Amino acid sequence: MKNDPQRLLAEYNKKYSAAWKLADEFRADRGKDLPDWPAWCFLPLAGWYAITCELLNKKLLTINDMSLMQALAALGAWRLSQDVFTFDPTIYEAIADTELSGAIPCDVALRLPVWCAYVELQGDNAPGVFVHLEEDANDGRKEIRFLFYWDSGETRAVPLHLGNFSLEESIARMMAEAKRNVPEIQLFPFDAEMQKWITHALNLTLYLCSDGIEWPASGNGGQAPASPHPKKTKKGIRLFPPNQMRIWHIGGEMGRIMRESRGTSKDNPHGSPSPHIRRAHWHGFWIGTIKSKPGIEPKPRRFELRWMPPIPVGLKEDEGKLDRISSVQD
Repeated sequence: MKNDPQRLLAEYNKKYSAAWKLADEFRADRGKDLPDWPAWCFLPLAGWYAITCELLNKKLLTINDMSLMQALAALGAWRLSQDVFTFDPTIYEAIADTELSGAIPCDVALRLPVWCAYVELQGDNAPGVFVHLEEDANDGRKEIRFLFYWDSGETRAVPLHLGNFSLEESIARMMAEAKRNVPEIQLFPFDAEMQKWITHALNLTLYLCSDGIEWPASGNGGQAPASPHPKKTKKGIRLFPPNQMRIWHIGGEMGRIMRESRGTSKDNPHGSPSPHIRRAHWHGFWIGTIKSKPGIEPKPRRFELRWMPPIPVGLKEDEGKLDRISSVQD
C-alpha cells in the first residue's frame, strides 16, 4: 500500500495517544452532560477542538493548530474500525470520473457504512483519503470531511458542506465559512489537480453510501463494513480498535466484464447501430408510499442512490452480466 494509513496512525499514537481516551470520555457524556449528536458522527469537531486544546495546554487554538485537530478527528474515528477501500482500476476510473451535476445528495452521503473510511485514490502522485462525517455543534450543519494523505506525509483537510447545492457551491461555502471564522486565514487554492481529487473522493464516497451494494461473503469474517459496538468493562463502556486493517477490494468481477465488453465492442460484430459503452451515471429515486391504503401501513419515503456502471449497448450478453452485478463488490 503506497499511502499507508496505519503508518500515519502510528505516528499520532506515539505523540497524541491521550486524545483517544479523551474522545472516549466525551462520547460517554453524549446526551448526558453534553448535547446528543447523530450516530453517524463519531465525535463532532467541537469535541476535537477541546481535546486539541487539552493536548496543547491552550485555551484557544491558532490557525497552525487546526491541522492537528483535523487529523485527530479523522484518525480518531478511523482507528476503531480501520477499514480500507480499494477499487479495481477500471471501476475506479468509471466511478471517479462520473459527472457530478446538481446538488450533492445529502441524505445518501450520511449513510457512510463506518465512522471513517480510508479510500485509496489512483493516479500519479495520488493521495489516499480519510472520509468522515460532521454535524456542526453550533448550527447543525452537516459536512463530509476529507483528510487527503500523500506518501510524503503531507495531509490536507477539505470539508464539504452538504445541502441542496452543487459541489462548486459547497467548496465556495466552505471557504466563506473559514474566512468568516478566521479572517486572517490563508486558504490553499483549489487548483485543477485538487479539484480532481475532491471529485474522485466524493464520487467514491457516494458509491460506498449507495444502495444495493452486496459486500463479499468471503474475507473480513463474512461481514459488511460497520462501526464497532462498545463493550462493557470494569472501567465503563469502551471501544477497542482492531489489531489490523480490514481491506475491501471492490469491483474486480465488474471490472473484468467491462474490459472484455470494451474489446468486443471494438470488433462491432452486430452491425448497425454500432455497439458502444453507455456512460456511467448516478440514478436516484424515491421508494415508499405517500398515502396509506386500507390495511397497509405506509412506509416512510426514502431516497435511494445507485451508481449505474458503463453499460455495453448492442452486446446483449455483456449487458446482462453488468446488469446483474451493477452494485456488487468482490
